[in-house]
Amino acid sequence: MKKIAMSALMVGALGLTAVATTSPAEAHWRRGWGGWGPGIAGGLVAGAVIGGLASSAYA
Repeated sequence: MKKIAMSALMVGALGLTAVATTSPAEAHWRRGWGGWGPGIAGGLVAGAVIGGLASSAYA
């Protein structure tokens, strides 16, 4: 019961933080794909690392 209460408290705090720290939206085009490269590359690398760790756990 104590773990459930602590988990609920943490989820609530995280949700409150996400709402409290929002920034204004920017609705303008930023010249194509230039800003997406590092995010896509980081996602692919992170996916490869996590996939490698997950597959080695069951070997």
